[in-house]
Amino acid sequence: MPKRYIALISAGMFVAAFIGYVAGISSVRYGLPPSRIGSISTLTQNQQARDALRSLKDLRAAVSGGITFTEYSKRLVDTRIAVDHYLEAAPPTSEVTILMKEAVDLYSVASSAWSDQITQNWGKVVNDPRIDLCPEVSVKRDRNQAKPLTQRGIEIAFAVQLFWACADDRLAKIEQRL
Repeated sequence: MPKRYIALISAGMFVAAFIGYVAGISSVRYGLPPSRIGSISTLTQNQQARDALRSLKDLRAAVSGGITFTEYSKRLVDTRIAVDHYLEAAPPTSEVTILMKEAVDLYSVASSAWSDQITQNWGKVVNDPRIDLCPEVSVKRDRNQAKPLTQRGIEIAFAVQLFWACADDRLAKIEQRL
């Protein structure tokens, strides 16, 4: 760029800064006006919510069609990533945010229960607090407190489909709100 243009640009920037100083403007903002920035952020959140919901629905479809534990585990990781992207940007107290977190937690505790079936480590999932997200399973757990840990663990480990049904309830609520 020729020196003459650089000198003109520098002079223009100096004049703009001087006028800004005299007018009391302390900074210059480039890009979209603040009112538009908020609407773009909302659009991004809505898109992330739809992406997370799509991922949860894809996992639900895979489960209903029959799936191996290994495939389920892989899909659950992908689903958790999509939901986590949404949760990072979403207001933590919004109903959709809470429902998304609960849905992915229910799919996760189902994975833990399924893993207990495979490994026959019956006491592992019994004390998982996420069980409380699914009333049908928490009732089973609470009703059997007097039974040995192994027996309670077996009942919880074979409640995978109940966890999925509770997650499905959350997905229906999310769909109503989006």
